[in-house]
Amino acid sequence: MKYHFFWSLVLVALLGCREEIGVLAPEKELYGVWGILDPEKDVQYVKIGQVFQAEEDALAYPEENDLSVAGFEVSIHGDDQVWEGTIEEIPRDPGGSFGASQRLYRFETPPGARLKAEETYELIIRRPGVDSILISATTTIPSAPDIFNPSGPVYLPRTNDYLLPTIDFEDDYAVIFRRGTGFGFEVRVLVDYFENGVPQTARWGPTKVFNKPGDCEADGIVELCYQIPEAVVSRGLSTTFSKVSGTIFVNDTIPKASQINQLSSSVAVEVTAIDSIFSTYITAQDPFGFGLNLLMDPPVVTNMSGDHVGIFGSIHRARNYIILDACTKYRAGITNYIPGNCF
Repeated sequence: MKYHFFWSLVLVALLGCREEIGVLAPEKELYGVWGILDPEKDVQYVKIGQVFQAEEDALAYPEENDLSVAGFEVSIHGDDQVWEGTIEEIPRDPGGSFGASQRLYRFETPPGARLKAEETYELIIRRPGVDSILISATTTIPSAPDIFNPSGPVYLPRTNDYLLPTIDFEDDYAVIFRRGTGFGFEVRVLVDYFENGVPQTARWGPTKVFNKPGDCEADGIVELCYQIPEAVVSRGLSTTFSKVSGTIFVNDTIPKASQINQLSSSVAVEVTAIDSIFSTYITAQDPFGFGLNLLMDPPVVTNMSGDHVGIFGSIHRARNYIILDACTKYRAGITNYIPGNCF
């Protein structure tokens, strides 16, 4: 999942939904904070921005004024450990608004100092040299989903081999998993490939965030499922592969091997578990989440203390590797060979 930091625009939208804040309310020091923890990552980031209001052009104002905040003492506490943030300047996507770079608080979480599932972590923001807490928020990292359809590698005792499942996405396909402690979930299909020898990744998804079974059978309490409609994966992947001008190579040639680590790991079904606050935030931002009444303001979703806004949330991913069947690969544009069963 790629999450962009677009706080100046997001915060204007968020504040615009608060009835108690006028179009140009009396000046007040407010901050927007954004951070999503991922226990699989070596580095975590937190963005702090200054909430603004201006009589002039709302896009021109942040271009001319630095709204990022880099002078705070920012730390993450949990599991009897403390991670102190350091400032890192990261270039923005070219052609975007709000300057060429942004300053983020960086937290090192390498192997041996990883964040843990089902642990609660608190974000604490202080002014330099001041003991009192300016802003705080907490999140509990969900457990990783346990995907069992598609299955993991199947052991074949007769040949002492492991076999990856081959999936035909030209028919409806139900992804089924045990939900663990996640609140909301997304599903993706990922294909790692080489374009003229350069590694790339094509993606189908993510789906909308869901927490109930849809068009497939699961109890909804321990197990969840998401039914991928027929042919949407190959059509989605083809939007990427149709733009590739060079040679495409997907290293999925080893569906069976005597050791699991020898199997191909280029194609995966991924399920992301999302904590409650971030799930609620994503759902609230859906412009069609309020029926046909498009004039209804979505709720302001934040877990920051005081009147500050933003989200401090967490996710946890799980992947099962698969082999794409020949027809799906052809329709996705990965191969030019037309299989006999593909019409």
